[in-house]
Amino acid sequence: MSISLKIKKKDLWLLSAIMVFLIGVGYVVAYNSGAAPSVMGHDASEIFTCPTAFTKIGNNGYVLGCMQNTERGGAAQYTAAEDCFDNYGGRLPFFIESKLAFDNYNLIDENDDDEWISDTEGSPDTGIVLQWDTVRGKWSGNYRDNDLVIQYRCWIPF
Repeated sequence: MSISLKIKKKDLWLLSAIMVFLIGVGYVVAYNSGAAPSVMGHDASEIFTCPTAFTKIGNNGYVLGCMQNTERGGAAQYTAAEDCFDNYGGRLPFFIESKLAFDNYNLIDENDDDEWISDTEGSPDTGIVLQWDTVRGKWSGNYRDNDLVIQYRCWIPF
């Protein structure tokens, strides 16, 4: 018994399209099944990149997001948040994102002054800044009037 296939040159595009479709479906199935992208030969640290002047924050092949390497200057909290969104599609970091970034990566001006963060509680007239407590040697969140001009850096979540 023999099988003979005759594929014409003009039909190769269809065969190519079918192969690309099958490979794509395999990737989607593997990724959506809860398996890490490394099942298909890549992990998140290879797939996700950060813009210039940002540091990728993650561990063990997982990425939380990108933290700006240095402060962007001073602004009121809402202006700072809008600037991060308008320029990077990002936001101000949450307390824990800043703490993880500052504790595990060498960013510039980490503990020289207050920085706006996204966490807010209480009055709409106050925001929270991340502050290095030199006496206790740890990070803390402190309330400030949200119209004060305070340093900030942007966060791009994944």
